[in-house]
Amino acid sequence: GSGRRNRARMKELLSAVFDGLGAGSGRSKVWSSLIARPEFAYLRSAEQDYVGAQSEGAPHGSFPTAAKNAGLLAQFLPQAPRCPLCGGLMHRNGMTVDHKDEKAKGGSSANTNARMVHPICNSDREINEREAAATGN
Repeated sequence: GSGRRNRARMKELLSAVFDGLGAGSGRSKVWSSLIARPEFAYLRSAEQDYVGAQSEGAPHGSFPTAAKNAGLLAQFLPQAPRCPLCGGLMHRNGMTVDHKDEKAKGGSSANTNARMVHPICNSDREINEREAAATGN
């Protein structure tokens, strides 16, 4: 499927982002360097759509797709559910129920001990909780 075709491209994009941030560059500088690279030229149109969605628009005009998407994100992203272990956004099809107090250590099956987390975070729970405690999240 498309996942296999895009995996290398996504890996390259994320590596460039992490390399830039790891080198101490700010988000704006990382973004500018990304859209300047030919292999990430497709990101320029996304930026143009975003900037276009921020404009005032035409009186009595219909919303362009970019404005609809920007409005949706602006309204719902702040209240989107986040994984309590990693802090990342969660999709309704990408979460699992976790015991807050581990079952192996006597944690109950009551709803008050349940929380929704990413499946991978649930698998790597001990590592994630150690990191969260170290960073204060």
